[in-house]
Amino acid sequence: METQSGTQLGTRIRSYRKQQRMTQASLAAKVGISTAYMNLIENNKRNVAGKLLTDFAIALGIERKQLTRGVTTEMIERLQQTARRYAHSYKDDQAELAQIEGFISRYPGWARLLDHQIQTHEDLERLSEQLSDRLAHDPILSETIHVMLSNITAIRSTSELLTLRGSMDEKQKVKFLQNIFLESKRLSATAEKLLIHFDPKANTGSSEGHHVSSLDITVNTDAPDDKIENRLSVEGFAFDDPDFEKTSKILTPDRIKESSTSHGFNPFLIADYFDLSVRPVLYVLASLGGQQGMPRFGLLEIDNAAGVLYRQEIGDFRLPSRSGACPRWPIYRALSQPSQPLTMRMQHNSGQMLESFAIAEVKRRQYNQIAPVSRSTMIFHEPEPDINVECDAPIVNVGFHCSVCPRTECNDRRETYALKI
Repeated sequence: METQSGTQLGTRIRSYRKQQRMTQASLAAKVGISTAYMNLIENNKRNVAGKLLTDFAIALGIERKQLTRGVTTEMIERLQQTARRYAHSYKDDQAELAQIEGFISRYPGWARLLDHQIQTHEDLERLSEQLSDRLAHDPILSETIHVMLSNITAIRSTSELLTLRGSMDEKQKVKFLQNIFLESKRLSATAEKLLIHFDPKANTGSSEGHHVSSLDITVNTDAPDDKIENRLSVEGFAFDDPDFEKTSKILTPDRIKESSTSHGFNPFLIADYFDLSVRPVLYVLASLGGQQGMPRFGLLEIDNAAGVLYRQEIGDFRLPSRSGACPRWPIYRALSQPSQPLTMRMQHNSGQMLESFAIAEVKRRQYNQIAPVSRSTMIFHEPEPDINVECDAPIVNVGFHCSVCPRTECNDRRETYALKI
């Protein structure tokens, strides 16, 4: 049986060799064979028996039986487990469990092939379970499908109104067609984001590469100061801060760049430097990002239920579409400290570092008996190496969402890691 079980001895020898951190050449020299022959053995193309088997055991510092019994025993157990697993499918032609050892001895090549197929099948089953579990807990997949269904429903409803309503004036018709166009555009952007999530190298044809944003910001800074056109809309809702127009006139790319040594693109310092309100500064910076040497800014705004109001992504740093992300992000911590500016350097799982700034504000009270609703806004950008402004903000390890974050030791975790085995 010893030589017959050698059909997989090469794999076991290679495993023990790597555990000992030995090269093929060094092990071959110890047992007195060539490196080429050693390679054939480890690839199960040559059997090992007798003195050579003993020499291998001595060279690897193990007992001889660890190279023989273990291989045959594992193979027998796998074949027996597989036979029992599928016994119900072959009631009239059961596998001969008592003759497995004889089968391995008599047909070592077929036994090795069958065992390899069983192991491959088990590996694929485990991989399938892991991928299914990830899909079931993947927040990006869940969010994007929800958004896409909402877009499709809106397009269908609007199309039905256009089709079924007999009489409609031209103004109404144009409005309905505009709604269909906007929803179609959002659907396309969401589908693109989903494709990039599963295939980051996918070429979607977007002029901005992998930057997909549901935040539509356009600020015309080339016009004279008294004729600046400002438009900031998110998912069709106009920006509601009356200070935005004033802020956009003052914060031109040239002025921000000239004063960058004083603030390093820190929105709180910028607001203080130009004597402006903070929230409009956050949005103007997000709209101007990437112009004339300025960094690209990402932006996220949520309400006190962690519902996403506005969002703008940069690079590969993903933002939630409609629900909460990593609880360590400063945007969530700011909710418990209204009007208190928070600065943090977020160290993402991928190694990416982002300077982030967040502040929460309380909206106007509508009813005296009910606590007012608050909202928190955060912008972020990659560090600017050329700006010599001291940054004493803490570095905090963050992820995207607990279910896809491998930092299992995190004390702020609220959900199990989906790929934890």
